[in-house]
Parts: sequence; structure tokens; C-alpha cells
Amino acid sequence: MKKHALLISTAFLLCNCSVSNFPGLYHAEVQQGNLVEKSDLKKLKKGMTKQQVLFVLGSPSFKDTFNENRWDYFFSREYNADETKNHPMVVYTLLFNKNGLEKIITPDKNDILNRG
Repeated sequence: MKKHALLISTAFLLCNCSVSNFPGLYHAEVQQGNLVEKSDLKKLKKGMTKQQVLFVLGSPSFKDTFNENRWDYFFSREYNADETKNHPMVVYTLLFNKNGLEKIITPDKNDILNRG
């Protein structure tokens, strides 16, 4: 009888250890990509060189292998499991031409450089 009680209590403890939101268990905040602030995007102007854009935004998360004139900046953040502040993936696409920066495409598919 004591063996069964010990076996059941051990199994119960092991099952509880596998629960991801175990009370008191620390979950680190995970940030991936480059945080691009709207204030930084406002600093960008049509015709800026790639070096100038690098100075303002930093290195892009992704440079297209087949199109060197396209830079993508990705960002997502995941907080502790008990918080509801998780951010969805945000992607800004910058397109260059021979004259410099041509377009900035936002997650809602707007071009913020050519707004009229």
C-alpha cells in the first residue's frame, strides 16, 4: 500500500512539473528582430542611401538574396505566459532603387513615403 501511495505521489509531482504555467516558474521575455519605432520611420526620407538607413534603423533582419534592393525588418515580443501583452509579428519592408530609398511598406500594406 505504501509503495502505491509513493508511486502515485511521485507520478503526480512529475506531471505537475511539466505544466508550463507552474506557479513561481520564471518565463523570460523573448524579443526577436529589430524594434523599429514609428519615430525612427519618420526620420527616413525618400532618396536616402542604404548607409543612411542603416544609421537610423540598424541592420535589417533579412536581406533578400535575389533582390539586394529589398530590406525587411521583423519584430516580435513574447512576454511571460501569464501576461497578455504578446505582440504579433511586425514587418517593415524597405525598397531601394538607384536613387536610394523608394518605399517603406508597413504591416497594413501602406507606403508611408509616398502618401500624397
